Amino acid sequence: MNVIFKLLKKFQVGRFRPQTVSYLRRGYAPSLFLKDLAAGLTVGIVAFPMAMAFAIASGLSPEVGLYTAIVAGFLNALFGGGAFQIGGPTGSFIVVVTVVIARHGFHGLTLAMCVASGLLILMAVARFGALLKLVSYPVITGFTAGIAVLIFSSQIKELLGLEIEGTTPPTFLLRWQTYFDHLGTWNPQALLIGSLSLAAIFLIRRLNAKLPYYLIVAIISSFIVWFFDIPVATIGSSYGKLSSSMPSIGLPSFSFDALIAVIPDAVTIALLVAIESLLSAAVADGVAGTTHNPDAELMAQGIANFGSALIGGIPSTGGISRTITSIRMGAQTPFAGMIAAIMILGLMLLLGRYAAHIPLATLAAILIAVAWAMSDLSHIKAILRSPVSDIVVMGITFLLTVILNLTVAVEVGIILSAFAFLRKMAERTTLMPTETFQEEAEATSLFLDPDVLCKKNIPDGTTVYDLNGPLFFGATHLFKSGIQLLDEEGGRVLILRMRRVPWIDASGMRALREFETHCRKRGITLLLSGINPSLKKRLEQARLHQVIGKEQLFSNINDALKRASELLPAAELT
Repeated sequence: MNVIFKLLKKFQVGRFRPQTVSYLRRGYAPSLFLKDLAAGLTVGIVAFPMAMAFAIASGLSPEVGLYTAIVAGFLNALFGGGAFQIGGPTGSFIVVVTVVIARHGFHGLTLAMCVASGLLILMAVARFGALLKLVSYPVITGFTAGIAVLIFSSQIKELLGLEIEGTTPPTFLLRWQTYFDHLGTWNPQALLIGSLSLAAIFLIRRLNAKLPYYLIVAIISSFIVWFFDIPVATIGSSYGKLSSSMPSIGLPSFSFDALIAVIPDAVTIALLVAIESLLSAAVADGVAGTTHNPDAELMAQGIANFGSALIGGIPSTGGISRTITSIRMGAQTPFAGMIAAIMILGLMLLLGRYAAHIPLATLAAILIAVAWAMSDLSHIKAILRSPVSDIVVMGITFLLTVILNLTVAVEVGIILSAFAFLRKMAERTTLMPTETFQEEAEATSLFLDPDVLCKKNIPDGTTVYDLNGPLFFGATHLFKSGIQLLDEEGGRVLILRMRRVPWIDASGMRALREFETHCRKRGITLLLSGINPSLKKRLEQARLHQVIGKEQLFSNINDALKRASELLPAAELT
């Protein structure tokens, strides 16, 4: 038992405490339950048709989406680190699921989800929750907009009622080529139903966004198609009746080769789940004024996706639209998400047989509306007013998402963002002669500051440089220009002020060591000024203080100038 307690303490298991536990400790009053009940019932009604639409768009039966919304949504709310997170299938995974199934089959998707669940749990243990917040805004906007385009693209077949045998190609260009090849098979009734459904969604949402407009449109269009016997594809005609029971639980069998084959897809699923869930939790915090626990949220997503894999579901993450709906409907705690999952289960059991009448064109309209909401043109416009580097990162991420795949898009986008950040950091780091005050500065309060440098205090033969900004591999080239300046100045003592150097990496250490060697070869003594305790510790760890000399390191400029005065007479004698 002691070993278990030590392990729990080492990994700080307390930081994975679910929000449900926190709210129960505070006291879960009946008034809170009633508000959560109202919000949960509403979100369940909203999520019911969306879950089916996401599954059908992925090439699966509608029950798969419902199973995911029920099991993963419940587990996400139970173990989550956000107060209002509503989990379940989302539009972002339509493309991923389609591609993984095309490569490895549904069995491979389940295996990839199990691996992704383990990766999400490892991310939580390794505190990746905070690091994922560093994924840049242009990258998120670029691949979100790209996913929106792919979702829209995937629904053209159902919206036009095209007769295409089998599934459409998973890639964007081939899919559109298939559409054009089969354009002559379009169904005008399907296009009419889909267009009217889409118009009704936007109209109802504009009139009253609190209404379950997706379900309202699904019910009305189903009645119209049934009453007038309109010849369009429905859930029933394409997939049969919905199941009225939950599936059995089971782990997938797998081989080592199959496990290795799905790892890249598992990484994609894990990254997308992590980014989207934390983004949803952050948006919820902004709306409700709460604070989520990112590591607990990643742990919950790992558990929820493993649960979804056990019942033959698809990947799940936090849904921004459903989470915001829950908040606006008065949700107070994570129990609203658990109630929403139970509500979806009740709807599946009670209304599943009627869902067979929903036209596929209406589900296509629902997903097109979801894609439009995901694209969020205001975000794109904001980035278009940003620096060129941000626009390029967003554009490349968008194009790679649409033309290639999400894995490449996110990886390249993050790399480009990192390079853009490093370039900006390198531009902020400067090495130049120090600006000095004239003698009249003595009459000011600035003269009392040991870091203020007056011109008369600099001994003849002494050169003073200021190094500002982090000294890392992207800024080490500055020392080359510093060497050129040294040759021009011709001083015997060089004071390098490092008071504005927050940190230094191994490349910076090497560059500083080479700079000191260059100075020594030219008979110049190098003094370092403004060394803060953390920087001094780094120099000592690299043993650079021994190369330069402990007596040549100073905390302020006055002490360095005194040392320069002591060194100059000796230098003149040599």
